[in-house]
Amino acid sequence: MEKDGLSRADQQYECVAEIGEGAYGKVFKARDLKNGGRFVALKRVRVQTGEEGMPLSTIREVAVLRHLETFEHPNVVRLFDVCTVSRTDRETKLTLVFEHVDQDLTTYLDKVPEPGVPTETIKDMMFQLLRGLDFLHSHRVVHRDLKPQNILVTSSGQIKLADFGLARIYSFQMALTSVVVTLWYRAPEVLLQSSYATPVDLWSVGCIFAEMFRRKPLFRGSSDVDQLGKILDCCCCRQCYCLCGEWGHGRRLLFCAEPIMPCGLIALLWKLLCCSCGSFDSCPSSAWLSSSSLSSAVLSAWGHFRCFHSEVGRSMTR
Repeated sequence: MEKDGLSRADQQYECVAEIGEGAYGKVFKARDLKNGGRFVALKRVRVQTGEEGMPLSTIREVAVLRHLETFEHPNVVRLFDVCTVSRTDRETKLTLVFEHVDQDLTTYLDKVPEPGVPTETIKDMMFQLLRGLDFLHSHRVVHRDLKPQNILVTSSGQIKLADFGLARIYSFQMALTSVVVTLWYRAPEVLLQSSYATPVDLWSVGCIFAEMFRRKPLFRGSSDVDQLGKILDCCCCRQCYCLCGEWGHGRRLLFCAEPIMPCGLIALLWKLLCCSCGSFDSCPSSAWLSSSSLSSAVLSAWGHFRCFHSEVGRSMTR
């Protein structure tokens, strides 16, 4: 509904600042004038419409987001409102109103002083991340673009997943824009544009997991081909790391920055990366394809951390 030339979104939400721009459109920090002036994040997307109106795929994706909101999951960013306004016969402006969080994981990691994020904090963040991801997967939502910029961190350390379930809404804009989308956290299936399912998100979690310790990306490719090459050099070589304790040239990749990852978490990292894409025949991948089992694995791996000073030290000198 429009009034005096203004859409409902323009009437209810007062933009304060532009806080982001991506393949899908722009993001604004705004005040919700009908709810005490609380801050919200407005994501404005232009959707191409056909003769029959907005594409059914877009309607379905928005319906999924609205359905997920009814659960108010603590580790998923909340969707407060959806506004639409027709710009032309061929285009509709879709405004998604989310809760606003001041920082993402990238900003959080940049602010952490030396020697880095405490392992106890990483444990807690990983558990929250996997719990939120398990919720999405249980509702058949594959994120597909998990990266530190899409993981929000509140002032109290609460993790919230953002930008999920919008692949179909964004697909048209992403095909037309020249905005460079980072490749560093994308699974091989996504890079190769092949079919994919929930394991692609577990791959991204593994990359993010390593970055929490290393404080820099695990695979820093400059193109699709370069990214795949870096992945193959590490994860498709059986001598990189074997869970029985044998080490190969891959140890330089995993131990090139302090603090050294504890043994139990290295094993978990390798499960996330290699088992999610089936790189190891001997890996019981079926047991690792659900993020809920991985949440439990984070906690069980924690019990083995006392050995990391001695065992990892010996491994690095071999």
